[in-house]
Amino acid sequence: MATATLEYDGRSTAMKKLLELFVALGGKVTEHETSKSEKGSFDEAIAEYRTGKTYKAKDAHDLIEQCLQ
Repeated sequence: MATATLEYDGRSTAMKKLLELFVALGGKVTEHETSKSEKGSFDEAIAEYRTGKTYKAKDAHDLIEQCLQ
C-alpha cells in the first residue's frame, strides 16, 4: 500500500470528481484542514504587536541602529 499527499483548492469541482473516482477504484481519502489551524504571516504580525514584541523607533537613525544589532 502506498500513501500520497495532495494539496488542492477545496472549491474545485474537478478535483472533487477526481477524488470520487479514486475512491470508486478502491482508494481511501483522509481530509486534513490546514488553513484554519496555520497562521499566516499577517496574523503572526498582529499577534506579536498585541503581545508587545514589536519595536517602535524614535527616528530613522534609531531604526537603523536597532536593525544593525
